[in-house]
Amino acid sequence: MATKPQQIDGYGPELTAACEHVLVILLRGFGTLKEQLRLIGGLVPQFLAPPRDGIVPPSAGTTDVDIVLDLQVLADPGTYRKIAQQLKDTGFQRYRDATTGQVSSWQWVYELNDKIHVVVEFLADTGDADPGLETLKGEGISAARLPFVGIARDWYGEHRITVDINGAKTTEVVRCVDATAFIVLKAIAFEHRNERKDAADLFHVLRYADEPEALAAVLAQRWVSGQHTEAVERAVTVLKTRFIDGDGVRGYERDGPVACARFALGNGDGDALALYQREVSAAVTEFLALVDAHRTRLLGVPNQ
Repeated sequence: MATKPQQIDGYGPELTAACEHVLVILLRGFGTLKEQLRLIGGLVPQFLAPPRDGIVPPSAGTTDVDIVLDLQVLADPGTYRKIAQQLKDTGFQRYRDATTGQVSSWQWVYELNDKIHVVVEFLADTGDADPGLETLKGEGISAARLPFVGIARDWYGEHRITVDINGAKTTEVVRCVDATAFIVLKAIAFEHRNERKDAADLFHVLRYADEPEALAAVLAQRWVSGQHTEAVERAVTVLKTRFIDGDGVRGYERDGPVACARFALGNGDGDALALYQREVSAAVTEFLALVDAHRTRLLGVPNQ
């Protein structure tokens, strides 16, 4: 697939609205199985931190739709045949790489018009398996295995979305990861891919989805709950090593804040970049300190 834009001006409300439109069509295409889908990725901030004039700026948006499938729930081979046919019936086609001509089994594309083609990517938790593709029985639908995306099954919220389809208003319930799950997954994604937008999306949700105290309390509670502990610990480690002071490195100089600043501002004004980097590092530092305080209170022992 094409490289994603490296700055916020490569995105826009038209592309994001197109992704929301296609998401609703996708949910309709899955019929009774749509409740098993979970939305992750760049479209999620639209639901977790919607724009509010003078308070919350618009998020960058997205150019594609990332969906986590529960392979255990969708275990019936007949189910996959039904899904594949329903996707085709509603206008989806398998994504074909324009350069290689290779057809994907885990990426599907919907053509809204001559200008906008939205790609949907099906994902699944790695579990104990190696990263790669998990082929679903039936007509060759696959899901790309990614680490820890299974937390979307447990830590999610429901949001209603309405779009116009063929002149009729259509409403669907979108089930997407909640704020702390999003922060965890984006931190891990940034560690693996080093994409500017992963860091920028993480910062946007951390800053605007809720008060830092509330977000930290939820993450600390989940950390000590024993559920998805490895994912939370991995994410906290990433935030510490890539966003805040440590080992003689100032936090604002680390690659996390730098990625956020360059995504938002480009490579221009050095003073503006430095100020933005400091804001990012300070926000993550505050968040981790609050998480540590809540975790210490819950466990009765210091966080190591």
